[in-house]
Amino acid sequence: MAVIGFCPIFLFSSIKSETPDGPFAKMRPTRPFVVLNPVATQTLMPVEEYLRTVYKPDAEFVDGEIVERNSGENPHSEVRVRMVEIFYELKKKHPVHCRTELRMRLAPARIRIPDVALFHSEKPVELVPSDAPLVVVEIVSREDRHTEIIQKFEEYRAWGVTHIWLADPWQQQLSVYGDNGLTAVGSLQISDLGLEITARRTSSTDPARGARLQTCRVAIRGDMSCP
Repeated sequence: MAVIGFCPIFLFSSIKSETPDGPFAKMRPTRPFVVLNPVATQTLMPVEEYLRTVYKPDAEFVDGEIVERNSGENPHSEVRVRMVEIFYELKKKHPVHCRTELRMRLAPARIRIPDVALFHSEKPVELVPSDAPLVVVEIVSREDRHTEIIQKFEEYRAWGVTHIWLADPWQQQLSVYGDNGLTAVGSLQISDLGLEITARRTSSTDPARGARLQTCRVAIRGDMSCP
């Protein structure tokens, strides 16, 4: 088993800007349990063994190697919860299904775990879905590295994900990934669903407070507006 060591702290900020400011997997006693640590080896793991194993926190699988994920701090968690709230509000009007930290099979030996995913029309039925969702959302943690984010986004794009979003609570910035790479935007939109999400920038100088998400389309504003 190859365990990827802790990456150095990297404050993600090198993105093109169009604006001025720019679980634990449920424990089951019959399954093995692994706590990730900084030690790395070269032994590759079969995907079947990975799927039988519970990691704390859950980890991704890339071509035989276990890739640990940054579990995030309070701003990361707050943005994820807010995104889920928005998607569940959207579910009242459209056939969408929100999932968080769900293992997804992008290829036979490649399993990624986006922070948030949104499926449209059909609810996923596979334990590890192999059909691409409509939206994947990754939320920046302070330990994330730019190159790793871009690699994962390119994999999502090749898999067929229509909307690939990045929410950065540290830079208080939203970005989308597409033909032109990663680009900072003023809002995240799904026009067919009447959804538009903006980031409310805090006035505090404390970056740990992060950004708050709000919806600004009248169709879904309602009680979803940030207090």
